[in-house]
Amino acid sequence: MDSKVLLNIYLPATRESFEMWVPKDLSVHGALGLINSIIEERAGRLFKPGESTALYIMSTGDELDVNMLIKDLGFVNGTQLVLM
Repeated sequence: MDSKVLLNIYLPATRESFEMWVPKDLSVHGALGLINSIIEERAGRLFKPGESTALYIMSTGDELDVNMLIKDLGFVNGTQLVLM
């Protein structure tokens, strides 16, 4: 699966983590849309993404630039992100 990376997404609103494969050729903006859809489906009514929903690197707290490509961020399988 060289074309995808397994990300661990932590959702503080529900205190749950979600693992999902994300295509490396997506922009962060595209990945955010995909992640929002999947988590909204899995978390039910406990999560509703808004315009300000963003992804952050868990270890540093840095917000991901929505214009970057996932493949350019150097993520490896298991990289932990936070969705807020």
